[in-house]
Formats: sequence, structure tokens, C-alpha cells
Amino acid sequence: MTPDGLEFDEYGDFLVIEADTVNAKEFYNRAVKYVEMNYRDPEEVYKGKVEGEYLKIETFKLNLTTANNAGIKLPIDAGTLLK
Repeated sequence: MTPDGLEFDEYGDFLVIEADTVNAKEFYNRAVKYVEMNYRDPEEVYKGKVEGEYLKIETFKLNLTTANNAGIKLPIDAGTLLK
């Protein structure tokens, strides 16, 4: 997670960034801060949480994009579970 949301590579896979100067607890704290600042009800987003060690969130985006099928526009929603 970044301040701008999730980062993906050119194939749509999550980017894994190695950082020698940031430890796991700091990444955990940053992820919690992001969720707290960007979700209306953060407690609904958390699906698992071990303070300073583990964070599991579920996120969902309504109308992420629209598909055009035979002239009919169909909204496409998306959801993911992140650990």
C-alpha cells in the first residue's frame, strides 16, 4: 500500500518492494494509517489484525470500470483480500 493506494506491475500483479531501511512494524503502521485515513468505516475493512505484526484487509470498489456489451454498458465492481 502506498499513499496513492495499491501498486501493480505492468501485468496487474502486486508490486513487492524490498526496503532495507523500513522494518515490518513500520510497514504495518503505515498500512493501518492508510486504512484509517481512507476508509469510511475502517473496522469493517479489517479482517485480521495482530498489532504490529499482521494485517488482513478486504477492499471493494463499486463501478471500477464499465464494459460495453452489444451497446449495453455494464458496470464492473472489484474486490480483493490483502494480507
